[in-house]
Amino acid sequence: MVMRNMSLSSLLHSAFGVEARFLSGTDFLKGSQSFDIRATIPAGASARQVPEMLKSLLEDRFKLAVHHERQERQVYALMVGKDGPRFPKSADIDGSMPGGGFTGINAVTDEGGFHVWTSPNKATMRITPLADGGAQWNLTGHSLPELAYILNTLDGLDIIDMTEIKGLYDFVTTSSPEEINELAARTSTAPQSTTPSTRESLQRMGLRLEKRKATVDVLVIDRLEKTPTDN
Repeated sequence: MVMRNMSLSSLLHSAFGVEARFLSGTDFLKGSQSFDIRATIPAGASARQVPEMLKSLLEDRFKLAVHHERQERQVYALMVGKDGPRFPKSADIDGSMPGGGFTGINAVTDEGGFHVWTSPNKATMRITPLADGGAQWNLTGHSLPELAYILNTLDGLDIIDMTEIKGLYDFVTTSSPEEINELAARTSTAPQSTTPSTRESLQRMGLRLEKRKATVDVLVIDRLEKTPTDN
């Protein structure tokens, strides 16, 4: 297994399935250096065991110690709209991999102005810049929690999947230039955008966002060294 240019936040996400926004207890994770990891997977091991192996590596080399806490936060809940979901189920994607559909980057390519991230199980994420400054996201083989993770935040609040929909699907969503560039949103002379906002693109897929309080799982870092010990 080869992992290149991995931040500590990314390694923690791969090991625990917890997003960086739900990490607590360190003040250096955002500015921490990146690492390359080369490891041999034991014969007979499955992909499901890789997160546990990463946990062991972090505990051994970075002296990691953690605990989980349930915290109440104001969030946007990703919910099913009144007319039900309208997005296709993915084909030929291995949904048994840890973390859902997109299970880590296998390749990154630049195809005519847009970037494509490909997962080892053929799930893809394609981001296409649009003429008005917005962007279109084509997601193949993603779960609803992964969609919420990619949407990330809106108006400064976390977006959390609460649809209870299982499985892997294909999504097309857009971000307006105002959402991508907050300065443009405050500039009265900015041209009128034609790209649908995140809310509008979710509505087209039969989803909606609802502001509410929710209890989320936070991974609290009790101990984590900035640099690993030697092999």
